Parts: sequence; structure tokens; C-alpha cells
Amino acid sequence: MSTAVSIVPSNLQLPAHLQSPDIAAAIAAANAAATGGVRSGGFPSIGIKANKFSIKDGDETTVLMMAPAAAGQPPLPMMCLEIVVVDANPALSHTFFEDEYVEGEHLEPTCRSANGVTPDADVVAKQNPVCATCPQYAWGSKISKLTGKPVRACGDSKQLAVLPANDLNFKMLGLAVKAGSLKNWGSYVSALSGRGYGIATLVTNVTFDQTANGVLQFSFNRFLTEAEFIRVNERKTGDDVRLITAQSRGAAVPALAAPANLGLPAPDVAAPAYVAPAAATGQTGGFGASQITDPAYLAAQAAENARAHALAAAAATPPARPPRRRSPALAPRTGGGDGCRRPGDPRRPAHLPGADRHRLHGTDQSLSPGGTSHGPLSRDPAGGCGPRCRACQADAPHARRDGSREGG
Repeated sequence: MSTAVSIVPSNLQLPAHLQSPDIAAAIAAANAAATGGVRSGGFPSIGIKANKFSIKDGDETTVLMMAPAAAGQPPLPMMCLEIVVVDANPALSHTFFEDEYVEGEHLEPTCRSANGVTPDADVVAKQNPVCATCPQYAWGSKISKLTGKPVRACGDSKQLAVLPANDLNFKMLGLAVKAGSLKNWGSYVSALSGRGYGIATLVTNVTFDQTANGVLQFSFNRFLTEAEFIRVNERKTGDDVRLITAQSRGAAVPALAAPANLGLPAPDVAAPAYVAPAAATGQTGGFGASQITDPAYLAAQAAENARAHALAAAAATPPARPPRRRSPALAPRTGGGDGCRRPGDPRRPAHLPGADRHRLHGTDQSLSPGGTSHGPLSRDPAGGCGPRCRACQADAPHARRDGSREGG
């Protein structure tokens, strides 16, 4: 299968009379009208379904597997990709799917925006003229099935054009860093910027966060060699990179001519030419992976992926909270009469009968049976306020330290 993207000569220079900004805008509008309603701009990409890396090219999906370490052992999914980020779309892209994903189906997004401002020209079912006021982009327009939390129905992503670090002549691949991974991506690039490292001058490790589903992590691997760096810059000018990182999927803005040589002297020594390392025996799937084509194995992987999705959804569903248990009923009075002294507990004084009980809490004032007014609670040397009865929660009368009761 050919991986060529260019069907128009790329070595032609746009005539001078077509290079003005006004003409460029008119060309872009005309191309947008010409491609309206036509799905175009597909490109190979890296998939991360069920926390397994794969390469998706049209209707064909290849799971990236490690070659068996020893004879008789099964291949294992590749859990770390070593990539070179060649270029990136400067805008956050938006993608909206109206229908739920079904295992094994290849669904095109209902609406998408490569520039994050307006829907692409070839989108038929545009959800809104602009993204900022689109109801699908509003927070809470969808409830995540994995977390149960409100999210946007139209998701954000950062589109990267990447190559396998072990083969810079491989077909250019798109890698969409989706909403759940954007924070990790931003932290990684910020750390590189703080040290003066360019994202296209090094090899990046891409791994999965083992505590989440579909969340990517990024880390530094090594710097590119001189030959590798030159080859990456050569690939960056290709149509396949512009296709992946374009801010419009329906109309290509004509590229202006590259600036001429500024008069700088040519280097005395030619840079070394890049030569891709020889692939290991039986590894032909890119990234040093072995390409699995056995239909029975692929069917088993699809079943395992569906089971993993079901388990992840079940684990994310919060368990039902048990009903709150009420405190048991207060212990019944014992000892007869209106007293509530517990048997064998002389520390709790008996209450006065019926209507003679006091209210002795806070700063309330009430009258004892003899007509004496009780002031705010205090503990003077002569006596103090008795405790509340723990059995019936009623108020105890004043008890003096000599054992006598006030009002009794």
C-alpha cells in the first residue's frame, strides 16, 4: 500500500501575481467551497484504545506488539513508544461524536474543528457556526461513562505529527493528545522549554498512566544525532506533515515560496546522511514492533478490549451508599418512679418528680420548687450545677459537693 500523500508537484513556486494576502484568502475560500461536504484529509494515526498502542491507517488497525522474548512465549503489547515530534497544530482541535462508540466500528466524527474556532469546511452536520458558543462544547454537555463527572461532549485535543525514533523514513503518523492527557503534555513541554530543549530535537517516551484509561504520559529519552536532526527537518516540510497539522481539513491555504538564501556561506563539510537502522528479525510494524496478522489472535484481542472497557466502566461506577443507621433508642428508665438513676450508679442523682424538674443549661434561669431562681451555670466553691442525665437526656437538679440536693 502506497503511503504517498502528494498528488500535486511540490517543487513549483506560486506565481508572483498569486502571492498577495487578498489572493491567498480568495484561493482558500474557493477551495473550501470546492471541498464542502467531502470527507478529505485522512492520515495514518496512533490509536490508544484499551491502553494499547496501535497504528490506524484507513480501515486497517495494527496493534503494536513486542516480539516474544523467548521461543514459546506469546507477544506482549508495546507499552512505551519512542517518538520524534516533527510538528504540531498550534491550535486545540475539537471533535464531536453524536453516536456512542461500538467495538469494531470505524466512526467519523459528526463535527470537528481543526482550528478550534469554526467547524471544518467539509463537515456536513455543523453543530454551531462557531465553537465558542456551541452547546456541544459547553461544560456539562455530557456525562463521562468512566468517571460519572460532567465533561464536554465535544472534546479538546492537540494534534501532533510524529515518527518512530528508530525509523525516520516511516510514514508520518498523527497522534492526538486528548483532553485527559493535555495537562501531562503541557507539563512535559514546559519542562523542556525551561531547559532550552526543543521538542523536535529529541526522542520522547510515550507511556500509559496505569491508574487511568487512555491517559498518556511523556518523558525525555535522548537527543537526536546530527543526521537524525537533519532528516527530521527534511520531513517537516512534507505535505504529509502539513496535512496532519493543518488548521483546516477542507481547504488548503497556498504555501508561499520559501525565502531565498540570505547570502550565508555554505558549510565546508557536508552533514552526514541519515540511514535508518536495520529492523530486527520479524519486526515490521513500526516502533520496532512485530506486526500481528493472525485473525484468531486479533479476534481474541477485540474480545479482551471489550471486556476491559466493561470492567473499567463498572469500576468507575460509585457503589450505592448504605442507608444511615439511626442511633438506638435511649435506655429505659430503671429504678421506679420518676427517677432515672441506673442501678448501682450512685453518681447520677435522681430527678425531681414531674413538673418540678429544672432547665439548667446555657444561661437559662428557672425556678426550683421552693421559688429560688437559678442563675447561669457556674461552679462556685459551695456547689455547682449537676450533669445532664445520660439515660434520658433530661436535666439533673443542682447537686452540692456535700451530697445534698438543692430543692429536695
